[in-house]
Amino acid sequence: MNFTSTLESSPTTAKPHGMQRLTGWLTWMYAAGVVTAWLLLKLFSDVWWPATVLMYGPRWVYGLPLVVLIPAALLWRRRLLGVQLACLLLVVGPIMGLNLPWRNLFASAPMRPTVRVLSLNTDRTRLDAPALARLLRDTDPDIVALQEWTSRNEKTVFESDGWEMRRDGEFYLATRFRILSAELMQEPPAAQHDFCRYVLETRQLKLHVINLHLQTPRGSLAAVRYDWKHGYEKLEANTAQRRQQSRAGSDWARQVDGPLLIAGDFNMTDESAVFHEFWSPYPDAWTQAGSGWGYTYRNRRTAIRIDHILSGPGWRCRRCWVGPDLGSEHLPVIADFEWTGELPS
Repeated sequence: MNFTSTLESSPTTAKPHGMQRLTGWLTWMYAAGVVTAWLLLKLFSDVWWPATVLMYGPRWVYGLPLVVLIPAALLWRRRLLGVQLACLLLVVGPIMGLNLPWRNLFASAPMRPTVRVLSLNTDRTRLDAPALARLLRDTDPDIVALQEWTSRNEKTVFESDGWEMRRDGEFYLATRFRILSAELMQEPPAAQHDFCRYVLETRQLKLHVINLHLQTPRGSLAAVRYDWKHGYEKLEANTAQRRQQSRAGSDWARQVDGPLLIAGDFNMTDESAVFHEFWSPYPDAWTQAGSGWGYTYRNRRTAIRIDHILSGPGWRCRRCWVGPDLGSEHLPVIADFEWTGELPS
C-alpha cells in the first residue's frame, strides 16, 4: 500500500484567510462591547458616572458597526450572522428601549370611564402654542400637566371653554375636573424645580395628581464633555440632587390616600438606579401600554425617554403614546387610565 499517496489524497481543513479572521475578531469584540454597554446601562446608571453618561447618550450609535459587520459576514463568515442578529436584537430592544405591550393585545374593553392625561415640558418660550392648542382639540385630555410654563401662552392654548386652570411656580395644571386644592413643595438645593400636588374632584373619585420636574443634568453633562476630570464631580452632584428630590417626592406620594397619578419631566430614564429605587412602585404608562421606543426628549443626535406618567394602585393604563413636535425639546406624553379599584358608595 502506498501510504504517501493515501496521505496526499486525504482532505485537509483550510485555514481561514485574513478577512475571515478579521471579521470574526471584530464581530466578537463588538458583541462583547454591546453586552458590556447593556449591563452598564442596566446596573450602573446613576450609580457610576460613566454609566450615567451612557444613559443620557444616543442609543442608535450602538448599531452602527453592524453596517460594516453584516456585509463582511455575508462575504466571508456567514456563520457569524447569528451572533450579529443577537447583537441587533439587544440594541433595538433593551438598549434602545423598544416596548411591545403584548398583554394589551388580549385585554378586554374598559368597563369603566377612562381618564386621559397629557404631560409636557413646554420649554418656556420655545413652545409652539397654536400647535399645542390643536393637539388638545384632537386628543381632548381630561388632565393637562405642564412644566416650565409661561403664562403668555395661556389664552392661545386654552382657548376653549370648560377648563379649570391653576399655575404654581413653573407648573400649570388644566383639567376638565374641579380643582379642590393645590400644594407646592420646594426641595432645596434645587428649589426652582418643585413638586405640585393637586386634589381633583371627578364624578366618581377624588383624584390626586402630582406634577413634577426634577433637576436637569444638562450642565453637568456638558462639564464632563469638556473636562471630564472635574466634570464628573458635577455629574455625581446632579445625581445626588435627583436622588434627594426623588426621595422627597416619593415620600410625598406615599402620603396620598386615594387614586394617584404622577406626571412630569423626571430627567432620567427608567434604567436609572434613582428612578428604580424611588419610582418603581408606580407603574409607568409607557411600559404598560406604549408601543415603540417612546422617546420624549430630542437634542441633536440624542433621543431618550425621560418624561413619564406613573400611576398609583388601582389604575390600569389602557393606552399610551408620544405626541408630535410642539417646538419644545420635549415631546408630549399622553395616556388613558381606567380606574379598577373600589368606587365610593
